[in-house]
Amino acid sequence: PMLVTVGGFGVHHAIPLTQACVLGASMMNLAQNLRKRHPQADRPLIDYSTGLILEVTTLLGTIIGVDINKVSPVWAITIALILTLFFTTYRTFLKGFELRKKELEADHGGGGGENFGQGMP
Repeated sequence: PMLVTVGGFGVHHAIPLTQACVLGASMMNLAQNLRKRHPQADRPLIDYSTGLILEVTTLLGTIIGVDINKVSPVWAITIALILTLFFTTYRTFLKGFELRKKELEADHGGGGGENFGQGMP
């Protein structure tokens, strides 16, 4: 949605461009973590066998998504993107509030939950 609203790209062009951005960020993360070791075990930080398992489903989802993108009207893709954005935002806020509540309870010895949400910006 950011490339559509801020960048002025069409929906059919913004989705592949987003995939390219994710690929670039992933390659940089891989380059940074490639030589790091696991802190508690004698093995690399990256679990390559799990990555191989996840990559198959990721590629399959990408192929299906590209095909759906080609045949879907712009309004349907826009609605799907907006719903995805709202859902992920909602889940992120819930997780953030849950973590904040746990931190307040840990800081106040279990008594911080009753004032949860007060004094927040």
